Amino acid sequence: MTIVIDRQNSLTAVVQGAIAWGSGKVELRSMRSPCHFGLSTMNPVDFPLPISSCLGPAFQNDPIYWLVKKGDRLRTDVMIQGVGTLIHREGESYMKVINIFSSGSNDPPTRVSERGPSKISTLAIDISSINLSDCERGEGGGPCAWKVNYMITARLGDTDGTIHFDIYWDKTHLVNWKFKPGFIRY
Repeated sequence: MTIVIDRQNSLTAVVQGAIAWGSGKVELRSMRSPCHFGLSTMNPVDFPLPISSCLGPAFQNDPIYWLVKKGDRLRTDVMIQGVGTLIHREGESYMKVINIFSSGSNDPPTRVSERGPSKISTLAIDISSINLSDCERGEGGGPCAWKVNYMITARLGDTDGTIHFDIYWDKTHLVNWKFKPGFIRY
């Protein structure tokens, strides 16, 4: 027997939880986010530099884009979508980095250097499979540069309460990352 819990109403959730106790498999269909989850990119990144060498002033001023806000309802069947840009300069490594941050404050910071954000993961992304001729090109303080626009999605995992992040360029899937928010301490 499978009991499906959809926590739209707190009283209904309590009753469903009481019925589900010890009765079989329970599937979580939605939950409220316990904190803000967002991303920031470090540009340029030229591997194999250690991550610590990239934490200079440029990194400290990077803005954070909050994809999931504290209190947002995450569902298994609905994706939250956002977009971002990676800069690739001629001669650089095709490995890029996106940092995932969290914040438990009600008013999340807008920059990495502000008080409150916690880096919870660093995602290494290989953009070598991307056809750069399809990307916007421009001059940027030296060699030719391309703006690689990507889409990021977030959704609740099907049964385990994890949040899944997927990053795409056009229709190319670049990376998948998931975590369980209950392990983050504030």
